[in-house]
Amino acid sequence: SIFPNLLKIPQKYANTIIKKFQTTKSFYKHDFNNDKLNKNYDKFLSIASTISTTEPLTTQLDKIYKEIIEPNSITEKELENYKFLSKQINDLEKTTKTPDKSKILNQLEHSIIAENDMNGQKIERNSIIVGTPQKIIDLELNTKYQFWLDASCEDWTKQDTGTIYNAWVFARSWNKKEFTYEDSLNFIDLKAKRLLRKLKLLCSNKIFVFSSSYNSLGIENTEGINQYLKTNALPIEINTNFEFQPREDQKAVFDYKSGNMALSAVPGAGKTTVLQALILKLLNNGTPPENIFVLTYMESAAKTLKDRLLKNINPNSNNSNPEILPNISTIHGLALRIIKENGNYSKVNLEENFEICDEISRQKIIREAIGELQLNYDEYEKLERGISIIKFTNVNSYPKTKELKDFLKFYNLYQNKLKNKNLIDYDDMLILSVKILKENPQILKHYQQICKFILEDEAQDSSAIQQELINLLSGQHKNIIRCGDINQAITATFTNSDVKGFKEFIKNNYSVEMNRSQRCAKGVYELANNLIELSKTLNSHSNGAFYDIKMHEVENKNPKSQKPVIAQIFETEEDEINSIIENIKKLLQTNPSLSIAILVRNNFQVNKYTSILKENGIPIISRTDCLAQNDIFNRILSLLKFCVYPWKNNLVQDIYKTFFDIKNENLFLESLESPFINIDSSTLEDENLITLHWELNYWLNYSSLPIEQLALKIGDYYCENEVDYSNLYIIAELIRRLSQNSNSYTEIITKLEQLSKRPTIAGLKLFSQDETIIQTSLGGKVQIMTMHKSKGDEFDYVFIPEFTEKNIGTTIKSIKTGNYFGFLEEIKSLDKNYKKKTIEEQKTEILHENLRLLYVTITRAKKQLYFSVSKKQKIFGKIKDIEVSELFNTLLSQFTL
Repeated sequence: SIFPNLLKIPQKYANTIIKKFQTTKSFYKHDFNNDKLNKNYDKFLSIASTISTTEPLTTQLDKIYKEIIEPNSITEKELENYKFLSKQINDLEKTTKTPDKSKILNQLEHSIIAENDMNGQKIERNSIIVGTPQKIIDLELNTKYQFWLDASCEDWTKQDTGTIYNAWVFARSWNKKEFTYEDSLNFIDLKAKRLLRKLKLLCSNKIFVFSSSYNSLGIENTEGINQYLKTNALPIEINTNFEFQPREDQKAVFDYKSGNMALSAVPGAGKTTVLQALILKLLNNGTPPENIFVLTYMESAAKTLKDRLLKNINPNSNNSNPEILPNISTIHGLALRIIKENGNYSKVNLEENFEICDEISRQKIIREAIGELQLNYDEYEKLERGISIIKFTNVNSYPKTKELKDFLKFYNLYQNKLKNKNLIDYDDMLILSVKILKENPQILKHYQQICKFILEDEAQDSSAIQQELINLLSGQHKNIIRCGDINQAITATFTNSDVKGFKEFIKNNYSVEMNRSQRCAKGVYELANNLIELSKTLNSHSNGAFYDIKMHEVENKNPKSQKPVIAQIFETEEDEINSIIENIKKLLQTNPSLSIAILVRNNFQVNKYTSILKENGIPIISRTDCLAQNDIFNRILSLLKFCVYPWKNNLVQDIYKTFFDIKNENLFLESLESPFINIDSSTLEDENLITLHWELNYWLNYSSLPIEQLALKIGDYYCENEVDYSNLYIIAELIRRLSQNSNSYTEIITKLEQLSKRPTIAGLKLFSQDETIIQTSLGGKVQIMTMHKSKGDEFDYVFIPEFTEKNIGTTIKSIKTGNYFGFLEEIKSLDKNYKKKTIEEQKTEILHENLRLLYVTITRAKKQLYFSVSKKQKIFGKIKDIEVSELFNTLLSQFTL
């Protein structure tokens, strides 16, 4: 930063100086062939040689200022900052000269270097004041307008230090024998109300309140102060425009009054609609929204239901107020609420400021533990999954193998690192919330009283501990509706979901089936039904994959299609791809508004088909949480790497392809022997290279900025729409968090590259480009995603390419488990009561889930399914024979062209 900022020497001219300094840690004489640059650099060398580290810091700073900073002319604001810095350093030096510790503390407490200056600052008229609520109140800052941010954050209503403090603050006393949980709730409530009232009295005109569903880490916010912000006391009224006439198979759900109900619903049965109708009915019948808890598996499902309900609830003045909604969250969100609310974290020995371990911190901790124990980094995924397994395993036997002993050491080290950093992970959220409820009868009673109705969505994906949490909460009122579809249970092999628990719930409680669906054309839903039947006889291991519920049409409402299913086997991969491209173009030319999806098994296939469709001029929506698929992230990462290594032409080559969406290498850049950044741009003929040269020089001049600021500046330059800007701030927040635990730019960039390749990052949710896709002459857009990602979606046309035995294994011989699944079984067997699964049983579970995944994929299509596969495929540069899926000979035999 010295060269561009202080000496005004463009960094590209300092190549040799910087390279030498990196090895020798010293500067030397250099001729820039420019008198002004030479003069600035010589002055720098002179002042550097006269500065002594034994001199006071203020003396060193004064020399630098007078000789280098002031002559280069600085702004009034920069001068003010310099004076402030000088005063701080002077105060600090005076303080450290005295041996009297009390004077040092007094100086720190009352001087300008103190963090919390209680004298306040001079506030100019028309200023924007940023502060905490308590600070605004303490300094009695009268304002015209107030903006209350993060109103849904629990920090607004944090518990104080206890009984004595509350008695002192509120001048309250009581003659009870003990301070109860209800007393604590009442004091927290009173404190929050007084805080908000004081803020209100300090505002003369208007208060604006903002809240969000998630914080900057992607963690669900709890209620915060929303409960205190009701604009009137009028009762909730249901919008009379909402009309719902239940079908025969929906009546039992809509007529629900109380008790436990199991709801099995086929794809497209209208489950969300009937639940919405039931919630509105409960509200209209007088059930307070705070007594209804709706639990979803995915955050997107919670948001969808919230949006639907808000459109149909009318509180007479403002139909977007969140306090009129029931409690709608993921089950992890509810668990976190229980831990954080009313200081409950203290019951499980958590510090007040504990945080959730996000993906970045988790990856760092796991890698540290692997390194300290000298384990194999290649087994990262296996060890990471093992953490979640052992947390829900009752370990009551001694490990017999070295691998298990090493794993237990690794797990204990991981847990200790979490504790030392004041973190809990996502599994801990569930474990600790259950522990709080089971060990604290008063807290359990409180939540049981408010949980009058619990509605769980996607119950087939619920884990055993999630079911335990729901059972605890429903202990008083015993009103539970668990909704799901066992035939869409597709997460068991990589999560702790327990489909057996939902099967038991169906068996032991009032069970309802919604088997009518208007989503799919007849041939599509018949294919899904045929798959269920075929699984009973497909082979000796496939029986039992499905729950025996079939899809039936809704009279006169299902789409019509002449060819609902097509299956094709091609000789080469190129033939298969060309056929898919040709069919998509024909569909879009016929009707540009069609919804079309390509569903693949793996994330690398998402990248593959994204590139293929782009090259063929077909606009796409790439549905993946993988950072590498985001254009803004790629631009930021490539330029950050360039700013660290500006003389590497291979980086420039990558940037050239990224920025101009060019597939091939640039021959000019390949032939360059000197750094591209140093050449004379007037000699360039390629307009793209001229633009690139200018932009790279521009960013190099800002390379001394803090890395998150540089990322924001880069993103701001290249963002084209609101979605880009929204994603930019999420990416900048990610970089900021990485920089807190990193020592250099290079370390941050390495971590960014590692994270960019992961399919999902907990706590990182980029916005979709869906609404901003640039329309080409074809007019339409194709969504590309994995089969797992497609769950919950529907499309007019669905393409399923590369339908091989490797991608969807339907026989035991085609399924590979490796050491991964066996290792997880070994961990589970640390519970001596657990019956360890054989390799054949493990493969059978995977086979069943593969069949259910195919069922989910089939039922995404409304009008037509297009299966395809090629007999030969290029793998690592070599043409190899591919094993076509067995289902072409059975399930798809009548549709194969």
